[in-house]
Amino acid sequence: NGAESISTMLSSVDWNDQQLSELQAVVEPIDFKEGYLRASCGERATFLDSLDQFPLGPLRNAATRDALQYFRESVESFRRPWLKTIECHQEIAQKIKNDSKTTIGRYTHIAIDLIFPASENFAVSGARTQCRQQYLLAAICLQRHRLRHGKFPKSLQQIDVDLLPAGKSTNGFMDHFT
Repeated sequence: NGAESISTMLSSVDWNDQQLSELQAVVEPIDFKEGYLRASCGERATFLDSLDQFPLGPLRNAATRDALQYFRESVESFRRPWLKTIECHQEIAQKIKNDSKTTIGRYTHIAIDLIFPASENFAVSGARTQCRQQYLLAAICLQRHRLRHGKFPKSLQQIDVDLLPAGKSTNGFMDHFT
């Protein structure tokens, strides 16, 4: 992935402060959660179109209603912190499993069972991606500190504030899984 490639290059390429500052300015504003939210909405449209192809007969309305409810919960979860998003997707997966146990649920959830198991992985992937972004930004700040002071700081808290992404403190470099 791109963040890993750049992280590898940080230690092997002789970047100057201007180049690192420009790289930081490009990486910092990327909003992965918004991208995942938009992708989820696109998945909903594709899924509903595909649902029309399943021979569900009179159960189509129930399947569509249930799918829209699951998608609504999924989309709303992307407005929460990543850990809550992942937990919400686990809950959705459990609801689908429970709803699929009934006779009618087995028929109405055929298509739903195919697409929603991936949604939990989708949320975990989004959290990982944002973590990589934060770690990359921390690595860029560390390299810029090294260029300015001739050595790496002993802790992130020693990084000069003007080297940090706009409006962030070193507490902004956190693990989104904790």
